[in-house]
Amino acid sequence: MNSKAEDNSTSGPSKEASLPIPLPQEVLDRTPPEALALIIMLLEQVRTMQKRLDAIEELQRLNSTNSSKPPSSDPPGTLPNRGVRTGKPKGGQPGHKGSHRAMLPTDKADHVLKHHPSKCSKCSRELTAGNTVPDCEPVRHQVWELPPVRAVVTEHQLFRCCCPDCGAVSLAELPVGAPAGAFGPRLIAMVGLLVGRYRISRRLCESLLKDGFGVNVSLGGIKALEGLVSESLESPVKEAHSALQQSPAVNADDTGWKEGSEKAVLWNANTPDLAIFKITEKKDHDSARDLLGKDFAGILGVDRAKTYSFQGVKKLQSCWAHLDRHFQRMEDRGGESQPIGKWGKAEVDRFFVAWHAFKDGKLSRLELQLEIVPIRARMARLLSRGSDCGQSGRDKTIHAKTAKTCQNILSILPAFFTCCYHEGVEPTNNSAEQALRHPVQWRKSSFGSQSDAGSRFVERILSTVETCRRQGRNTLDFLTKSVTALISGTPPPSLLPHPTG
Repeated sequence: MNSKAEDNSTSGPSKEASLPIPLPQEVLDRTPPEALALIIMLLEQVRTMQKRLDAIEELQRLNSTNSSKPPSSDPPGTLPNRGVRTGKPKGGQPGHKGSHRAMLPTDKADHVLKHHPSKCSKCSRELTAGNTVPDCEPVRHQVWELPPVRAVVTEHQLFRCCCPDCGAVSLAELPVGAPAGAFGPRLIAMVGLLVGRYRISRRLCESLLKDGFGVNVSLGGIKALEGLVSESLESPVKEAHSALQQSPAVNADDTGWKEGSEKAVLWNANTPDLAIFKITEKKDHDSARDLLGKDFAGILGVDRAKTYSFQGVKKLQSCWAHLDRHFQRMEDRGGESQPIGKWGKAEVDRFFVAWHAFKDGKLSRLELQLEIVPIRARMARLLSRGSDCGQSGRDKTIHAKTAKTCQNILSILPAFFTCCYHEGVEPTNNSAEQALRHPVQWRKSSFGSQSDAGSRFVERILSTVETCRRQGRNTLDFLTKSVTALISGTPPPSLLPHPTG
């Protein structure tokens, strides 16, 4: 009975208070069994409450520096300034190359208006163009303005003709390439761009088309035009998806989504010039394999999500940015977790110093591989030490989380250094996280998609928008060509990067 009572003694509901110490044996002998049972039950309840309090405290400590939460979710004034103060004023520093809008050549301007002073600025004598100073260039001032925009309406008049031989009446057909509906390919593409790129709701899209272009389209019409855009992108996105699955290095990530009232998952896989989005019902190995292709043989850059564990450690590149946030979270826990977090952050900094030196051409790949040998050894030691956190003490539950994280990281430690041995592999998964920012913001205003057809539109328009952005292509021009091909029945444009040289 004594050992059982001791086993159930633990910390109290707060850090300042503590539970009663184990009772002496003679006291236990005099205590009725019913009372001992009640004490044990109360101790268990206190332990459960303490775990819940620890979990709440852990959630309260989470922010954009120690988790994957976006900076926009950080309460104002709560984060310490972790940057090093340099004493420099805010804004651009001396010597900084600014970004300026270049003036167009004069022959490219739509209108050139020449102005001469009407009188002398000193004696007020009247002046004319004949008094212009010879060989003196005028001061140029250019004003950019939007012209009034109105949709161009083309009317096709289809006449009926009567055959003089048989008397049959025939109706003329629309010329090849003419839309069967009321809207042309560029307007249809604009709807896809407004909704899928600029995250404008259908109702706002309806208003913008009316106010900006004088075009009346109903809400149902907006949805129908989205369907045409989606249909036109099916083939280009499918081709890009197949090309991505053959890439030697791919980054992937996922986020929550909704289809109707059901939960779903939005996946992203990308390379420097391709990006593919896919919506599935579940977040599991099968869905990830469908995204990457069952025969994917490249290096996969990810966070520590176990969803991608089927790839194998040798074919994974785990994200150093996530690792840095994990160590920051350990440091924020304080206690025995704090030195582990500080040590880990120092090793992350050392790794990035070596990596940036390699990217700047100051280190060869072989020299980079030699630089990371001691870093990898120290990482293994600190993770082994961190795996022993939470063995005792009042904050046992909190530091046990540090131990579990260290154990998990240690089990895949080689995956953090894959980038040092393979060309084209980056040490972070930032490209995938950045690709998901746009759909995450879209999700907040659209609440996801409402049907399977809506999900296909989301997949295809997101894939097209992000791929065009990575390739520096004009998204509206691509969408217009794609819709034009659908209307005219010609081959669609390709999302694959154009060969250079």
